[in-house]
Amino acid sequence: MIRHKYLKGFLICICSLFSVNALPQSVILLKSPDNNLTIEINTKDSLSWRLTKGKKILLQRAIAGIDIENNAYIGFDERVKSTKRTTKNELLHPLVAVRQSVISDIYNELTIDLKSGHTIVFRAYDNGVAYRWITHFKDSINVKNEIVDYLFPDNNRVLWGVEENNNSFPISSCCLKTLHWLHFHMNNIAAFRYICLHLRVQKCFSVKLICWIILICFSLVQAVIRLPVAFPK
Repeated sequence: MIRHKYLKGFLICICSLFSVNALPQSVILLKSPDNNLTIEINTKDSLSWRLTKGKKILLQRAIAGIDIENNAYIGFDERVKSTKRTTKNELLHPLVAVRQSVISDIYNELTIDLKSGHTIVFRAYDNGVAYRWITHFKDSINVKNEIVDYLFPDNNRVLWGVEENNNSFPISSCCLKTLHWLHFHMNNIAAFRYICLHLRVQKCFSVKLICWIILICFSLVQAVIRLPVAFPK
């Protein structure tokens, strides 16, 4: 009877071991503070992540990587060394208040240290997500290319703002509109180097001349409308 108990306990341990190994160890989850947004980070093969809002897939797959000159490609065939989770809820006071003088900074953060010696940090806010790479090279580096590859679940309309172009183009932001009236806005930002960017029209003679011409034409149209019209008898 005692042997059967030992055998039963041994079988339970074996089943538990197989059930743990059956879980996808390469997938790490990060949720927003309101548990509405979920980031699935996959470290198998190319480092990628997936974004969902509730049961709706917003971003099917996004590949993240960096190609550095004379160094190994970062983001391919990576192995997780350790992870660290933190939660922030603080107030920011920007030096230049564009829209608000006080900003609520609330997010969940996941820091993934890789065995290659580099780190990737993900943040999940209630209304958006962000990530950034942290390298640990001793000397300066030359980044040849940053790989950003997005795969959307549906055939959505995408507006892409071109950063550099020799031709003339309208000013627009990178905005994506889904069938469920959800909007994406993607931007490359750095809090310390891109604090505020503005467009300003310089005062010049051509602008003043155009304004005067428009004003004169508008006055002439008003004068013509007010003139009495004599119809022939």
